[in-house]
Parts: sequence; structure tokens; C-alpha cells
Amino acid sequence: MSDHNTRSIFEEILLSLDIPESAYEKAEARYKDLGEWFDREESLCSPFSPHIYPQGSFRLGTVVRPVTGPLEYDLDLGCRLRFGITKFTHTQEQLKNLVGADLEAYRKARQIESALEEKNRCWRLPYKEEVRFHIDAVPSIPEDDAIKASLKEAMIKTGSVKALAESVTSLAGAITDKRSISSGLATNGGSVIPRDSLCGSNRV
Repeated sequence: MSDHNTRSIFEEILLSLDIPESAYEKAEARYKDLGEWFDREESLCSPFSPHIYPQGSFRLGTVVRPVTGPLEYDLDLGCRLRFGITKFTHTQEQLKNLVGADLEAYRKARQIESALEEKNRCWRLPYKEEVRFHIDAVPSIPEDDAIKASLKEAMIKTGSVKALAESVTSLAGAITDKRSISSGLATNGGSVIPRDSLCGSNRV
């Protein structure tokens, strides 16, 4: 097979996998609308300075069409409550339910028929529109200073410049994980660095 034919085949494959612009536009509109909803004075999360931000493949612009199964795109969002909640004031369950209550109120207000689904580390909100996709919203709070220091040290030991390690780990957060939720004080459901600052992977 000639180089020209090989190149043409790869171009056709890439075109078939690429996500349509309408999907990006719809997803962007949804996450911005969700951010405004959490910022409302009536929002349960509002007193804790919620920050809604895209992460994962949508944030990086690397989304592709699903190869198998239904044609449904995945939009990963972080929901960081930046002030007023720590591992010593709330359990993981309380944190997750707090975010979930605002998501459920949003679903009802926007008349989204699909039910809100609880996953291990996030809440999933499916949209059944002309462009099918679902939002995976991961609740989190800022990580403890001691764990941030440990993450910074680990980055420096693996070759990162100190200034970069400090900048990146300052954004580290603790997420919830249903598999480790207990009735006591919130434990570290998993220390993460938001994917808007460093690429990573948080499985739902």
C-alpha cells in the first residue's frame, strides 16, 4: 500500500472518531450553567465557595467518539468546595450528599428526566438530547497541608523543579470515594491534583 493511501485511511479514521463541534458547545454550555447554579445564594454549596471546572479529555480537547456502545460523550467536572469544609468538619458522605443535593435540585429545575446516579467517586447526570452525553461531577475539598507537602516532596524526588512542584501541589484536593466512606470523620478518599493543572485519571 502506498504512503498516500495509508495517509488517506488514517485521515478517514480520525475524522470518524473526532467529536462534533456541537458536542463541545453543548457540554460547555451545560458546565457553565451548572457553575452558575452552584453560585446561587440558595445553593447549599454556596457558603463554601464552590468552583465548577472541566477536567479530563474535554478540558484537554482530546475527546473522541465512542468506538463501542451507544454514542454518548463523557464530560468530567470537578466540584471543589474551597472554604469552610475540612476532613475534621464533614464526613465524605456529608460532602458528597451536599454536592448531590444541589445537583438533584439542578436536574429538577432544568427538567432533566434522567435520574442522578451515584458512582464511587462522583455523581453522574445523563443528558438525552440531540447530542447525548453525561456529566460526571467529582466532589472535592482542598487537601491537607501535610499531604500537599508529601506530594511536593515526591514530585521533587522524581525530577520536578521545586517551583513547579509547589505550584502544582498547592492545587491538590481530596475527593470522596464511596468504597471508603465511614460514619466518622472524613478520610482521604484519594488525593488528587485537578486535571486543569496536571493531567491525571480519576476513575468514577
